This record gives sequence, C-alpha cells and structure tokens, in this order.
Amino acid sequence: MVKEIKRDYYLEQLIKREGNGLIKIVTGIRRCGKSYLLRTLFKNHLLENGVDEKHIIEMAFDLFDNIEYRDPKIFYPWAKEQLQDNEKYYFLLDEVQLLDEFVSVLNGLADKKNCDVFVTGSNAKFLSRDIATEFGGRGDEVHMYPLSFSEFMSCYDGNKYDGWNEYITYGGIPLVVLAETDEQKMNLLDNLFQETYISDIVKRNKIRNVGEMESLLDVLASAIGALTNPNKLQKTFKSVNNSKITATTITKYIEYLEDSFLIEEANRYDIKGKSYIGTPLKYYFMDMGLRNSRIHYRQLEVTHSMENVIYNELRMRGFHVDVGNLTVVEKGKDTKPVKKQLEVDFICNKGSKKYYIQSAYMLETEAKMAQEIRPFLKINDSFKKIVITSDIPKPFYNDQMYILDDNMMPVPVGVIGEIYISGDGVSKGYLNNIDLTSKSFLNNPFMSGKTMYKSGDLGKYLENGDILCLGRKDNQIKIRGLRIELGEIEALISKYPNIEKTVIVKQNMNNREFISAYFVANKRISVDELRRYLAKRLPRYMIPSYYIALDDFPYTPNGKIDRKKLPMPKEVLNISKENYVPPKTDLQKQLVSIFEKVLNTKPIGIHDNFFELGGDSLLAMSLNIELLEFTNKVSYSDIFKFSTIAELEDKINSDNNKPILNKFENLPGGALDILNKTTKKSKIEEYHPKNILLTGSTGFLGIHILDEFLKNENGKIYCIVRKEPGMSITTKLSQKLNYYFGNKYDNLINNRIIPVTGDICKPNFGLSQEDLQKIVNNIDLVIHSAANVAHFGNYNNFYMTNVTSVKYIIDFCKDFNKKLYHISTTGVSGKKLDLSYVLLKKSIRHLVNPEFCEDSLYIGQLLDNVYTHSKFEAEAAVLDAISKNVDAYILRMGNLMPRLSDGLFQENILQNAFVTKLAAFMKLGIIPDYLLKSPLEFTPVDSAAQAVYKIITHPSEKNRVFHIYNHKTVALGKFLKLIKKFDYNVKVLPENEFKTTAINILKNDEKRSSLQNIANDFDSNYHLNYNGTIKLKSNFTIKYLRKCGFKWPKIKNKYLIDFIKLLRKVI
Repeated sequence: MVKEIKRDYYLEQLIKREGNGLIKIVTGIRRCGKSYLLRTLFKNHLLENGVDEKHIIEMAFDLFDNIEYRDPKIFYPWAKEQLQDNEKYYFLLDEVQLLDEFVSVLNGLADKKNCDVFVTGSNAKFLSRDIATEFGGRGDEVHMYPLSFSEFMSCYDGNKYDGWNEYITYGGIPLVVLAETDEQKMNLLDNLFQETYISDIVKRNKIRNVGEMESLLDVLASAIGALTNPNKLQKTFKSVNNSKITATTITKYIEYLEDSFLIEEANRYDIKGKSYIGTPLKYYFMDMGLRNSRIHYRQLEVTHSMENVIYNELRMRGFHVDVGNLTVVEKGKDTKPVKKQLEVDFICNKGSKKYYIQSAYMLETEAKMAQEIRPFLKINDSFKKIVITSDIPKPFYNDQMYILDDNMMPVPVGVIGEIYISGDGVSKGYLNNIDLTSKSFLNNPFMSGKTMYKSGDLGKYLENGDILCLGRKDNQIKIRGLRIELGEIEALISKYPNIEKTVIVKQNMNNREFISAYFVANKRISVDELRRYLAKRLPRYMIPSYYIALDDFPYTPNGKIDRKKLPMPKEVLNISKENYVPPKTDLQKQLVSIFEKVLNTKPIGIHDNFFELGGDSLLAMSLNIELLEFTNKVSYSDIFKFSTIAELEDKINSDNNKPILNKFENLPGGALDILNKTTKKSKIEEYHPKNILLTGSTGFLGIHILDEFLKNENGKIYCIVRKEPGMSITTKLSQKLNYYFGNKYDNLINNRIIPVTGDICKPNFGLSQEDLQKIVNNIDLVIHSAANVAHFGNYNNFYMTNVTSVKYIIDFCKDFNKKLYHISTTGVSGKKLDLSYVLLKKSIRHLVNPEFCEDSLYIGQLLDNVYTHSKFEAEAAVLDAISKNVDAYILRMGNLMPRLSDGLFQENILQNAFVTKLAAFMKLGIIPDYLLKSPLEFTPVDSAAQAVYKIITHPSEKNRVFHIYNHKTVALGKFLKLIKKFDYNVKVLPENEFKTTAINILKNDEKRSSLQNIANDFDSNYHLNYNGTIKLKSNFTIKYLRKCGFKWPKIKNKYLIDFIKLLRKVI
C-alpha cells in the first residue's frame, strides 16, 4: 500500500488563498509533489467542504490525451463551456507552462467572477523567479520544496535517528522517498538529474557545452556551505582542468541552476554595518539526495549536510535567510587591537521575527560551545540566538535549570511550569533597560549570591530528565480560570482568506478581562463571518470579543509588535448604524438599559447579538443576575438561546403556563421495544475485540478507556483525532498520554496506538478512501466517546457535535457491519419533571415516584440543558438504529472524578461544573441547610473505564443500555466536615437566611463574582435546584457488572482529602 505523505503546510497556503481574485501558482523543482498537492490534496479539501465535483475543472497538460488542449484556441473555449451556472468554479491546471500563451489565457479565466484558478508549473517558461511580474501583478506564488524532515518522517517507518541518516543521504523528493531499496533510490536520483533537471535546463537555455555546466554543478555540490564567487570558481577551473571558462559564463550557469530551483544562494550580511556584502556568497542545494547523487555519495560530510538541511528547513518555513558577518576588534598576542571576522551561519527574517542560528553537529567540549556562541555575545540586540546541534549537549558554565510554578516553587516531573536558568552563562541583564532587567533577572532562591533568568518559556521535565519546551508563557493566558492558547487563535485567524497577519491579546477594560483580535488584511473582512468561522473551530471562551482591522501593527525599535500601542477596542468598536433598530416598548427599553450596563457600550439595538457585542459566559451571568431583578422567566441558559433583546422580549412575553406536548415523547416505536428488553435477563458472553476505533481519545474518559484496552488486550486502537493548528495529531495525543500516564505508552505510538486525522462531524470521519479502507479492514468495533460537554451555548453547535456525528457513526457501523458503543450521560434523566406535560398525560405514577432506569428514555423530564438535550437526541438515534439491526449499545456515564489509583484529575479542572460549584461554596463560606443531605457522586474515571471495558467484553443480545456511575455516594455534610481540616469553615444557613444573603451578594457589584459558579442555578425564589425529584437508578447495571467481575469502590476519606487539595488550587 502506498503511504500518504502529508503536505499540510502547502495545503494550508492554497486554502488561505481561496477566492482572493489572483491566479494561484504552485512553483518548485520538478517532482517535488506539486501535482499531488493540487489534484489530490487540494481537490479532496474542496470536495470535503461541499464543493460539487462538477465545479472542479481539471486539466493535466503533460498527458498525451490532453495534447490538443495545449492550443489556447481549443482550451479556452472548452474552459468557458464548463461554466454552466453562476456558482464558483475551481480550475486546477497542471504543468500549465505547456499551454501556449498561458499568461493571457489564465488572466482571461481569472477575469470571470466565478472562476478561481490554481495552476502548477515546473520548467521552461515557468522557471522564472518573478511570477508576479510575468502575470502582470495577478500571480500569487506558492513555492514548494521537496519534503521537509517532518514531512519525511510522516511516512518513514523507523525511528528519527535512522530517518535523519536516510534523509541527509537521499533527500526528500517524494518519488525517491517512497522507493523501497537504496539501489532504487540512487537510480531514481541519477535518472532524475540527467533526464529531467539537466535536460530541462539545457533545452530552455540552449546550452552547447553541457559538460562544462555539469562540471560547475559538481564543484558546487562538493563545496556546499563554502564561500565562493564566479571569479574564485574560474580560478578553480583553470588550475584543475586548465579550462578557459569565464566568470561571466559561470555566472550565467549559476543563474540557470537557481532558476531550476536546484540551488539557492545565501547573501552575506554585515550585522554591525546593517548592509549586504557583495561577494563571496554561499550556495545550498534544495535537496540533499540530488546533491549527493552529483558527487556519487562520496563526500557525505555530516556538518555541512546538516547546515544545508537547516537552510532548507528555514526556507520551507518562509524565512528569508542570509549569512551573518561580524567584524570585531580584539586584543592580539602583543595586546594590540586586531580586527577579526566572525560568522553567524544564518540570520533569519520573517515579518517581525528574527533569529540568529548556528549549526553545530556536535558540542562535545566547552571550547566548542564557546566557539559557537562567541559571535552571539558580540551582537547587541534582543532577538533570539540559537545553536542547533544533533546531540544533546550537557550544560556548561555551571548552568542550572529550574522549572517553577507561579509561587517560584519547583514542580514535579510532568507538570508544566516556567523555565528559569542560572549559572555563569547568565548575563547581568538587558542593555540600558533597568525595568526589564529587574523583572527577568532575579536573585536565585536556591543558590545564594547567584542570578536567575526568568525565560518566559513554559516547559516540563520528562521522565529521563530532559526538558520539553512548550512555547511562550505570554501566549498561554487564563481568563476566568480557563487556560487559553493565544497562538492557537492566531493560527486559525491567519488561515482566514485575505488576512495577512494577526495578533491576539488579552486586555482589561472596565474591570473586565477579554480577548481582542487585531489583524491586517488585503481586503475588507466581515467580522460577523470571521466570528462564525471561529465559532465552528473553537470553544466559546476562546473566541475573541473584539476584532480590529489595522493598516499595519505598531512596532518597537527591535521590530517586534508593540502590543502596548495597539488601540483599545473602545476606541475602534463600531456598532453598525445600518442595522440599528432602537427600542420601542417599555420592556425593550428596560432590556436595552441592562445590555448597555453589562456590556458598557452604547447604543445597542434590539437585534444586536449579546455575544457579538463582546459578551461572554461571565457577562452572561451578570446579565442573568440583572434580569432576575424584574423577571424569573429568563434562565442563564436562555441567554445563549435568546441572544438579542427582541428574542428575550418574546421569551419573557411567551405564555409559559400553556401545556405543550413535548417533542421528546415521539420516539420511534422500535426504540421503545429495545428499551423494554434492555433490563431483561439475557445470556452474557465473553468477547475480546482485536482492534478498535476510538473517538474522544484525548478526553478525560476516552484516554482512560484507551489505557484499559492497552492493559487488557493485545490489539491496536485507532484514535480519531481532530487536527489542531500548529500541532500534529501524534503530538496532541502523546501530550495527553504523557500527562495521564507519563512515558508508559511512548513506544506504542504508531505501533498499537494509531492516531488518525479525522472529523467526527463528517461522513466516515472525513477519511480518505485509503485510510477508510485500512480502518474498516482492521477494526471490530467503534467506541464513540467524543462530545461537546459544555452545558451552555448555541444548540446548533451542540447538535452538530453530539447528534449529527452520532448519525454519521451509525451509518459507518451499518455500512461496514461494526459494533457501536455510544458513550452518553446519566444527565439525560433530567432533574425534575415537566409538570404540565405529566398532568396532560395523566401519568400519576411518574408524579408520585419518578425513577429513571436503564429502560427509560423519556418520562416527562425537563431537558433545558443544551448538552443533555443533544445527548438525549443522540440516544434516540442509537436506539432507532438498534431496532434496525445495528449492533449498538448505550453507556450512560455519571460524574467522572479523579482516578482512584492516584487522585489524578482532568487537565482542565475548571471546566468541571461539579468542581466549580463545590469551590464556590468553600469560597463563599455559606451553604443552605436543605443541601446537607445531598448525595455527592464520585465516579473515579479509572473505575468508570474498567466498567466500560467489562461491558464491552461481556456483551448480551438484549441488554443495550447501561448506567455507569458509582452508586456509593458521599453525603455533603460529611464532605463539609472534612474541609474544616483545611481551614474552610462553611456555615450552614436556614433557607430564608441563605436567600437573603445571596440576594445581597448578587446586588453587590464587587462581591457578586463570588457567586458566579452557582448564580445560574437559582430559581425565581433563589432556591438552588440540586436535589432533583427524579431518582436515577442503576440496579440492573450493578448486577450486570458483578457478573462480569466488577464492583464499584467505596469512596474513602483519603480520596476525598486528595480531592479537597485539588479544590484548593481553584479557589
């Protein structure tokens, strides 16, 4: 089976340029993968995003079948005939240089409003480095290189060290990479050079003395990274071959080689003089395999090979790369000043980013380290200076590395903290910047008299003692306790069409924290469309509140974005006057007044969306509190459903007392039959699946299900993982595994743990036909653990993730005859009944003793929570599928809590509502007496995963629904006694006294935030509705699990005490 090579970077470049009105031209050395990028990867992207295949027009001009279309008089009329309607058409034209008069033809197509033109070109006329000029300013070039090392490793089976040796030997031409043997690779490289590259150059430039040019090519290949120029090369030819070749001819040959993208030149730059130096220059080969082929694999000198690879990697990442030259004056042996020339291997620039880089294959001695960093010590600016080495150097100069938390205390292995550096190698501070020095150069609390540098980088210790650097601390912020990666938001916005650069910042205005997005675009951007684009890809709390378009960013003298000079949103926020509709009724005016108070902006119209004006979940809570002053008809969750004043007015004025027949009762008849059988006695059989497909593998439960199967079975687990910007799916999954299990499973990645890029919201997970077939042929069952588990938000988003995805997975299991285990929630039981519905149905039994068992789905419960509502609809779909012979099961999970084994909890602890509510009471110091007997459910996640495993490996034909939660609860009163040991004294108040206290806190602007995690749980009488009237039962599942050899654990004091210690961190 042919391996798929990932070219995500270039695919993103094409996606980003969609619809920009220009001709997108993919250039690059021949055989680097341009055709595959355009006609496979990009075409698949279009199809996956709903483009009709009839609107994708392809033409490969290098195929014999298409020779006639190289005539523009034939091709152009044919192209126009393909335009059957006014919808967008995508022209994907391969090797377009073979089309006569291609510039005028492409410009003609691009003039049509519904045409988006993408082309590739390699040789002849297309070997021009000024594509934009050739197309009269309408060309938009995407230059493609052979495989980078990371792209190479995406299809290499061995470890990275063996992969590195192969990469620097045979390079990254895809055709060569996919060859099986060394002999095949060498033959391919030799043939490519002679029959493709040399042939193209000779034909295009009408070279007569081919041997002379090839000799020059051999000399350059032998001296990669060496300073040279045409005059020096002329002397070399004369002394070695007695050749009469002139420097002018050599210059032309070099230009031909550069035009063919075989080599690139790196200019020398005077760092102190800030100017370019004419000659000599350095030349690097764009592919190491091609270079080694020219010298017959003799001079495989690793130091220069590594330098060449680093140059190529930097160019692939979009950097402009020069060679740095530094003139310094030092004392000679006789103490007289002597001028010396120091070299920095590479100076890299991209926008405001700048780096100085040294390439050092080994740093085996302190002298070697001193040699490499010597030029850096002479450069007086603040840009980063990096030494890249193939080994892992030991710290020199008595260096000490620390990873500390916010309280300057060391963190355990595996826990993220900030990296601090101390030792003789740490400087005295920043030049002429006392303020910044005082913040970053601190007294070392662990070594008296020593200075410690606060790096601003996040990292963690690995089990082997290495430090894994995780990026800048200022790119990871917290708002309302939620960790937000600003770089992730920036990466998404930078992919949006026509946005050239962006910066995301955390700001504070009017005592409110929020995120603002600043961007520079080449055409006007619709903020509403940009916001909707982000809403589909980010959780609500990560979506910026404000969007500010600028002509350019303000910069510091060092070329960095000056964030302090970015305009505050209040200076640029422009509420559209075009769509402004003023309030008319008294209720509308009252609501407008509240909106303007909470959002601190005017004017607000009745159709302006609360969240699009900068509202977020915390401000929604403030809005809810303000609304409680005069109406009890709007809950916290209602604000997400009715986000404009007009919608809220309709909600308040609606007749809530009118009985409405609930839509949930209309379940498919087959679903009811399945429920009626699910608690009947049935034969339990032992079953061990070979391989499984798991969604939600990076989630708290999913990753423990993964762990359970790895411990007890021998098969493979294919993990569907959603691709995140700037991070591979393997890295994403590995980081989660390392957090929960250390390095226990490092060796199983891509062995038994198979990460697969996919999307649960697309049919067949959005997989390519090849990946789909591979999975279908190997797996026995699907465990669907992925879900949007937030409890508030827009229902359409929840429906897509929690319902539509389930329907797609049902189709997958039906089409390919696979078992399905659907992870649901006991929350579908609801807390209380819809009395109007129950009375209408005259269901007295439900009123007297409402119970929700495994054979229940709709008993008249209220489902006013978007999460449980969506999970309910998903269950209905699964039950209907079971009735139609899909082999599926529903596992309703309870309140997942820290592991029983060691107390480790989920990473994003503040996203757990149970935790934040308990923490709120501990912070408040008060609680109503009617909650004292409330049972607290603690279902340890590792116990829950064991229960899931037991049920999957012990199926029965009739029993299809299970309640997986720990019925051995803890009384709230007992919990309150335990927290006293930690100096948290929560006072128990009578109901009326608690109500009065709560009202006073809610009305106090300074104190109300202490109630933010429970405010939305108050009813109109300020009663906390935690004790529902519906009793959840799991008697059948308890007995079933006992037959499988599993019993729920009793929650002991030690477990609770460890849990309380976790709570203290979030209070």
